[in-house]
Amino acid sequence: MLGMNVATDGRERPVSVARAEKASLTWVFLIAAWTLIACAVASSGEFKAWWLRKGSAPALWSYDASLDPVKGSAIQLPVRDVYGRRVHEERLDGRMLIVAAGYCSDCSLKTLKPWLIASDEFARVVLVYQDSPGAISDKMRDLPENFRVVADPTGQYLRTLNPAWTPRFFLVESGGRLIDLQTDQDTIPAFVRMVEQP
Repeated sequence: MLGMNVATDGRERPVSVARAEKASLTWVFLIAAWTLIACAVASSGEFKAWWLRKGSAPALWSYDASLDPVKGSAIQLPVRDVYGRRVHEERLDGRMLIVAAGYCSDCSLKTLKPWLIASDEFARVVLVYQDSPGAISDKMRDLPENFRVVADPTGQYLRTLNPAWTPRFFLVESGGRLIDLQTDQDTIPAFVRMVEQP
């Protein structure tokens, strides 16, 4: 015998029909909730800004300059890069360029081609990738000697740089203190010169 269920209007319905009605109401609720969330995101302006930004990944948060490292503050980096070379040395003569480079994927390599940075203008160029050492080491092996490639899979160092977009450039004195930083994602800062691709 088919089980019966009493609806709110007092009529009896088979249990299978009552379950189908509950499932339908659940789907209607879920669709309505997702529609509201999509409308909120689209109207916030973040979606539009991401959609219009060609060639870059969507920002996970909006840019907040108050989170930027303060000029004159020490920039924290690991002692060694993915190849075991020292990232910073006390006897380093000249300025360092630090690049918050994002992930070491083919997509990021299209956005930042490290070999096009005029690296001879810096004592050291440090690329900080939020990726594992294994994902990075094979792709960056042929960079000039003054490059250092840092793996930061947890984002420990990148968070201190406030990488609201990548690549993002930071100019650091030989002592490790911040001199200048990129403040506009659409413009390469004056302290960085890119060379022409051969």
